[in-house]
Order: sequence, then structure tokens, then C-alpha cells
Amino acid sequence: MSVRVVTQAGFTLVEVLAAMMVLLVGMVGVFALFASSLDLQKEATERMDVALNLSAVMSQVQGDLAERVDGKSKTAASLSGQTFPVPGNDGYSYRVTLEPIPDDLSGRGFFCRVEIIARYRGEERVYDMGYRPIVPEADNDARIRRLLRER
Repeated sequence: MSVRVVTQAGFTLVEVLAAMMVLLVGMVGVFALFASSLDLQKEATERMDVALNLSAVMSQVQGDLAERVDGKSKTAASLSGQTFPVPGNDGYSYRVTLEPIPDDLSGRGFFCRVEIIARYRGEERVYDMGYRPIVPEADNDARIRRLLRER
């Protein structure tokens, strides 16, 4: 009588299911990394846009302050605390807080705190750009006319 030895060829159902679970856990981790990298890329793009818009905002604020200091504009008198659109960019606005520079003999200098507000899909993010000193340049023509009228 001969003894027949049966050898197993292949995997059992439990082994296949265990391998699929390990693969599934690894793929979920990879997809989570993709999702977080897309969020980080969106935030980096937004920060770059904010930094690029800062020069436009600062020139706008400096122009408004120059008009206010020289007395040409009455609307610039309430510049502090209001929200204005960023020139040339609809998705962004800015808010400034003005404080006079202490011990400024000319009275023209201000510390300007700039906050740029980014709107994306109904969500607002506020980027505080900190305090920046601004001293509006004097309008020489207006100054000369004022000096001539005083004489």
C-alpha cells in the first residue's frame, strides 16, 4: 500500500484577506498624504499671493496717508479699522490700524499694522503682516503754495 502525501498549493482565504487588509491600510496612508500635501500647497500659494499683494497694499495705504496728511482727502481720515479691497485682486482685502510714531517731529509718520484677508470658497483667512513704519512723502507743490499763502 502506498501513502499519498497531499501538498498544499496556493493561499487560504484568510491569508488573502489579511494581505488585502495590509495593502488597504498602506493605500489609505498614501492617499492621506496626498490630501494633506494638496492642502499645504494651497496654503503656500495663498501665502505667496498675500506677500505679492503686500506691496500694492502698502503703496495704496501710503497714498491714502499722504492725501490725509496734506488735507486733500476727507475719506482717508477714517482709514484705520476699515476694510478695503486689494487693488487688482478681487479675492483679497486688507485692514489697517494706524498709530502715530511717537516723538515724530513732523507728525507725518505712522506705524501701520496691515492685515490681509484672503477669501477662498467662503472661508476667510487673516494674515497679519505686522507693523510697518510709513512716512508719506510731502507734496512739494502744496507745501510751497501753503508757505506762499502764509506770507
